[in-house]
Amino acid sequence: MKKATKLLALVMALCLLLSLSAFASGEPAEEEYDVNAARIEAFGIITAESESGSGEASGGSSGSSEPVTYDVYVDESASYDSFTFDGSTYGASDGYLTVTVGGVQVDPADLNGTYNDVVFTVTGQIPAFVDGYASAYRTALYYDENGLNEDLSVLSAVEAGTYDDKGAKGIVIESYDDNFEGVIAAAGEITIDGLSMRAEGNGANDFAGVGAGIAAGGNAKLTVNDYEFIANGIIRHGIFVGGDDLADPPILTVNDGIIIGANPQYADGTTKYATASGMSMSSSPWMLGIEPTPEVRTQLMASTGIANYNNTVLLSSGWGIVSSDAVDGPANWGEYTIQMNLNDSILDFTGTSGYVSYAIGAAHNSFTGCIIGDAIESEAMADTVQYVKDAYDYEIAYEDGVQAAENGRHYNTTYALIVANETSGGTFDNTTYTGEYGVMYHKTNNVRYVPGAADNTAAIYPADGYTLLKDSTFHTNGAAILVKACTPVIYVENTKFDSNTGVIVQLATCDDPGMGSQYFHEVLDTSAPVEADPNYDPYGYNVKNQKIFSYQIENMVNDVQVEFKDCVGDTALDGNMFNSISVSTTGEGMTWWGQNLILSFDNCEVNGLLSSSTSLHNAYSGFYDAAGNEIEAASVEEALAKGAVEGRITSSNATYLGNMSNTPSKAVNNGVWAVLKNGSVWNVPDTCYLTVLELDASSAVNGSVTVNGEAVDVSGGGRWTGDIVVVPAAGAPSASGEPSGGASR
Repeated sequence: MKKATKLLALVMALCLLLSLSAFASGEPAEEEYDVNAARIEAFGIITAESESGSGEASGGSSGSSEPVTYDVYVDESASYDSFTFDGSTYGASDGYLTVTVGGVQVDPADLNGTYNDVVFTVTGQIPAFVDGYASAYRTALYYDENGLNEDLSVLSAVEAGTYDDKGAKGIVIESYDDNFEGVIAAAGEITIDGLSMRAEGNGANDFAGVGAGIAAGGNAKLTVNDYEFIANGIIRHGIFVGGDDLADPPILTVNDGIIIGANPQYADGTTKYATASGMSMSSSPWMLGIEPTPEVRTQLMASTGIANYNNTVLLSSGWGIVSSDAVDGPANWGEYTIQMNLNDSILDFTGTSGYVSYAIGAAHNSFTGCIIGDAIESEAMADTVQYVKDAYDYEIAYEDGVQAAENGRHYNTTYALIVANETSGGTFDNTTYTGEYGVMYHKTNNVRYVPGAADNTAAIYPADGYTLLKDSTFHTNGAAILVKACTPVIYVENTKFDSNTGVIVQLATCDDPGMGSQYFHEVLDTSAPVEADPNYDPYGYNVKNQKIFSYQIENMVNDVQVEFKDCVGDTALDGNMFNSISVSTTGEGMTWWGQNLILSFDNCEVNGLLSSSTSLHNAYSGFYDAAGNEIEAASVEEALAKGAVEGRITSSNATYLGNMSNTPSKAVNNGVWAVLKNGSVWNVPDTCYLTVLELDASSAVNGSVTVNGEAVDVSGGGRWTGDIVVVPAAGAPSASGEPSGGASR
């Protein structure tokens, strides 16, 4: 990736003491600090040669609604050749105060001593540009319908470059304080050619973009070329996009960017920055199966908007990379209010856990020609790693906790995409992904109707929610497609799955315990009788009525549908597909129990198990008896022998969620359909249990089939329903005894 050379420079001097109360100009400086030493001492900046500073920036503007009192109040903007600070806090009498020293935005409470080129800038309230969030924005450049609004901009924070009503060129911004923005565009067509921003400190509200490097809101159309953003802090986004006009949303396009958000982690596991009161969503939600640490989502989109990234590197130390939240409902059914389009870009985590993308509500996130996960040490990233080191003295490297697997791959990325709520989804086209799991679904309600119905969406990619994996490769440790008791519609075309545990699709009881819950719990005895869902049909489509946004949807399919097409040769489906739903979930799944896993294969080679199953998680935080007493045990078997009835997973072991093993078993509330057409072949490795088997005359099952205990000949095609058991063909080798592809129980 081609990057322009831009080196940041900060010149600060220690001057004679001045009268703080008088705000008077002082005499010429007698001596100067060493520049790098001054940066480290004043702002706690981590460089290759230094340790951390104080560990937490105190912040100049909280961004919250709580009243803040200051030691010193400033009435109006003022500039000083030199000025003395003594660690006091400063605020504006009316409005918001920003202090710069040598062009660098700082928190004056961090300063002790006398400095040259000091500017106090007082700005008023920047109008809300996303759904009424009138936060305490402070930004170097603010654009509205009239162009550059200098009264609401902190122009002294632009160290280099030029700017006008249409945009800026070659600008450099450094912020070593909380909640300071680089550029906010709330209206107009704006172009930024070359923006370099370095930031230390937290953001305050990721739903409103407080503290983001660039924020595009209102109906702004903002193009940013050669954007370089490196930040350490919690929810200190490189990008925020959010508007409130569905008919005219903000559109942001980033070309040739490097966007890095991080919260440095030390050897003892602590992080440089910690959460504080007044910060919205400042710790990653553990119930998603990611580590609950104070982190940053590199990009956040809210309400409505479109974000395009071309040839851009996006990195995060944890939580998320390109995420959406608080998404508005669409103006018209079938439309998306949030769209992310990433092309020829690289996305990765430096830390040990996080999701690459989160689609919620009416959001669709697309990745074309991208490298996702396992990238930092790759040849594709080599030039960027070296450039950032040379230009910013910033080391891009995996944290100590990130370990390579035996095959050399890093599976520290937890999910490629989380699909949540309503009609959200995503597209992966000609993309390579490496991570613990591929796409995870919870609370998803993609709408699809029974084939032949008046509103038939069976033959098309529905505009009301779907996920497409096309011409891509997914290297995963666990399941490539992990569905937690909800109703996604998934299309797979010519895509290779390489799963260490041998699982391509897992439909399971939801193990998301919900916000505020202390733990997820699961019954350990898989042999215990299971109550049949009286409303569940294992042989026909299950339907439900569901209100989605403001629309009442009637008779939508309540089963999970995954369609595979042209997966042959190098992309043959070498792996297993399970449905282990049996009991009502304790989590936040939209469907509680009773779902079919409908698997369709069009011109595919299938080499694996397709089966209903029982499943258990591979590890638990603890085991408990019927009275709720904890039982010490090293395994499920030992726990059961000691009287345990359930296992629990808590936030301290968040990554245990989703990590499960399967044993093929007859369906109770968890039927599996296998539909083969257009020359598809299923090579059966071991015993499988289905409720529906359908194939056309051109397709084949290389195995023996019984239906309700009677042998049937499936050559020539047909459709069978009932208690279907499929075993390897006579004389064919069977599996080795670990049917789940993981640790069997």
